[in-house]
Order: sequence, then C-alpha cells, then structure tokens
Amino acid sequence: QASGCIPPPPRHRSPVGQQLATPAADVPAGGCMYSPPAAGCRTKPASGRPSRDDGAAAISAAGRRQDWAAALSIFQRSGTSGTAGIATCTAVVSACGRGRQWERVLALVRQFLAGSARPDNYLFGATISACEKSRQWQRALELLREMQSAYGLQPSVVVWNAVISACEKGRRWEVALWLFAEMQQQQASPDAITYSACISACEKGHEWERSLSLLGELQSRLLEVDGVACNAAVSACGQAPEAQVDKALALVRSMRHAGPEPDVITYNAAVAACSRGQQWDMAAELLTEMRGRLLAPGVLTHNSAIAAFGPGSGWRGVQALLADMGRQRLRADKVTCSSAVSALARGQQGVAGLALWRSMAGDALDLNLHCYNAAIAACGACERLEEAVSVLAAIGRDRLEPDVVSYGSAVSASEAARAWEQALELLHETRRRGVQSGTVPINAAISACEKSGQQ
Repeated sequence: QASGCIPPPPRHRSPVGQQLATPAADVPAGGCMYSPPAAGCRTKPASGRPSRDDGAAAISAAGRRQDWAAALSIFQRSGTSGTAGIATCTAVVSACGRGRQWERVLALVRQFLAGSARPDNYLFGATISACEKSRQWQRALELLREMQSAYGLQPSVVVWNAVISACEKGRRWEVALWLFAEMQQQQASPDAITYSACISACEKGHEWERSLSLLGELQSRLLEVDGVACNAAVSACGQAPEAQVDKALALVRSMRHAGPEPDVITYNAAVAACSRGQQWDMAAELLTEMRGRLLAPGVLTHNSAIAAFGPGSGWRGVQALLADMGRQRLRADKVTCSSAVSALARGQQGVAGLALWRSMAGDALDLNLHCYNAAIAACGACERLEEAVSVLAAIGRDRLEPDVVSYGSAVSASEAARAWEQALELLHETRRRGVQSGTVPINAAISACEKSGQQ
C-alpha cells in the first residue's frame, strides 16, 4: 500500500499519491473517530446496525446538520467501514469535508481504496471539495492528478470546479487559470461556477484586467452570470494598484440594468473602490443609492466611505457618516476609529480627530496601531506636539510596537511646531528601537531644523 492518502490500484503506483498527507494522529487505523451515536439515527433494533442505504442516508443527514462527528460515528457503528459501498463512503467524506476535517477525509478514502474498490468522480469530487474547504489547494491538485494518472478517470466539471476553487482560496490565481485552460483542452466545458471561481482567484491576485476579461467571456457564452462573479470583478477593480473606480461603477450600473441585482456585497466593493480612489462624493452617492434600494449599509460600508475622504474633502461628511452609524445602532470598530481620525487629520481637523479618538478610546474599543498612528497624525494637524509624544508613548503601554508611520507622524508634528530638538530625539529613538526610519521622518526632521534656523 502506498503511503499517500489514496493508494492507486496494485499495478499502478502513483508518485503523486506518495506525497499526500498521512492521517491525523488521533484518527484510528480504521479511519474513524468514535463518538456517541447521534440522536434520531435510523438504526435497525434487531442487529443494532443500519443497512447500507439507511447508513448512507443517516450520514448524509448528519452532514447536512454540520455534524461530522455523528457522521463518523454512524459510519463506524454500521460495521461496514471496511466494506462500505462507494455511496456510503462518499456521504461520510462529504460530511467530514463540511466540518473542515480534511485529514480524516484522506484517511477514510485511503482505507476505502485499500481493497478492491474503485473510486468514481463523486468520491474524488467530495474528497477534493473537502480539501478546498480547508484551503488545501496543493492536496486538491495532487488528488486531481491521481484520479487522472492512477485511476484513468476523466474529471467532471464539478471536480474541476472544486480544484479551481481550492486554488482561489489558496490565492493561487496562476494555477487556477492554468487549470481553467487545461480543463477545456480535455473537452470539459466550464460553467458559470468555473468562471466565478476564476474571477474570484484573479480578484485575490489583484488581476483586475483578467477578471473583467473572464466576466466578458462568461457573458459572451450566454451562461448565467451570478452575483459572485460580478462582485468579484467589482472588488478586483477596486483593489487594482491604481483603483479602477470608473470600471467598478460601470459594473454596478450594468448590474442594475441587466442583472444580477447588486447586493450589499456589491456596494461594499464599489464603496471600497471609491475609498482607494479618494472619491468620497461617489462613495456617499452609493450609500444613498443603497438605501433607495432598501439595502442597509453596515459597518464595513461606512468604514470604506469614511476612508474615502481625503485632503480638502468635506470633513463634515465624516461626522455625518459617524452620526448615521449611531442612528442605525452600528457599533464603531477599530477600523472606524483609524479611518475617521485619519480622514479628519487629512482635512486639517485635528482637534475634532483627537476628540473622536479620545471618545473611542474611552469606549473601551480595542485600539490597534493604526488607531494610534491616526491620533498622532491628528496631533500634527492641530500642532499639539506634547499630545503627539504622549500618544506615541501610550503605544508601548498598550503592548504595541510603534512603527515607521508612528515615528513619521510624530516627527512631522515636531516639524509643524518647529521643535527641531524633539524631531532629532525621535529620529534617534527610531534607531535605538531598530525601526527603519524611512524617508518621511528624516525629511521631516531636516525640515524642522531648517525652519528653526539649524543648518
């Protein structure tokens, strides 16, 4: 028997199979973990064992309840774990896959195939899907190769989709597109799910042009375009190195007119694109449009809209969005804090930014380094050097480590106050702490010296 998770037939040893994971340490040799029987299991009282059909049905029911432990228990108690039919094995694999138990899945399948059983697309599909749900893209790819080379199976579209989705979750867009091309070479026609997975993979890889190209191809094939594909394309446009706001908004308009209907996820992605492009007016317009379509903007939507406000933009819009969150009883989080305080600082409303930061800190909000850095920037905007130094010191007291942004903002506050000695002291502190000072703190310190007549 090969050491891999799925042994090939006796006459065909697969090098891929030898690379697959061994079962988890707590999985018995039988591939199952004992657990108390699930309530309501259909068992035959005479023998205490369900029939194969009853066992598969009970296992499937447990899987639908997200109760993988009960599914394993039924499988073990049925007494057919060594001679189970392929439908029963597929059912328990699916149940464990839903429970993110990929190692147990591989152990079960190895045991099942140790005998004379032959796998099919359903079993491999369920096994690969289990790996996909646990973000084990390499295992999924190895299983694909094994079913092709060791068992001579032609993967179904469902199997291809599961492997591509695993690569998408593993942020391997290149591999996903390579598989997309390979499946077509093998005469497997991609469906809408295939395209959605590939578009999502490109979105995670910041490949916005490829995302739009795939979406166009999906539409040209007259396949049903779903919200997942469109939302991923909108998000990809927003995450481009230079946010493609116009293209993101064009996609939203297209969805409004031709479908699928834009949802909260669509608008979140579009508002995030506006945020990256510093188009606060469009972000505010999208929020208004959401309400008109009876979609409730959540904390994430508000955070993105707040972050869109840049220098010179209407800082009152930040306060209006915060007030709107209060009216909707949305609890501000650390992202709200850092985004709002930073936006107010950029709008030269440092006093308002500091007041907001104190208020949120007083609400026992779990502040992170971004919140502190935003507060230091707000201090610089209103030339409150002592408070900037105080906030910088508070970072360490909260068991956080100041970074180059922290010191850059503090040195900039020193520059604004023409405090050249403080600027140099902070610059020396970065070196003592081993923080890479970067150009911003150095240039700010030089400027502070020049403004104070220190050549």
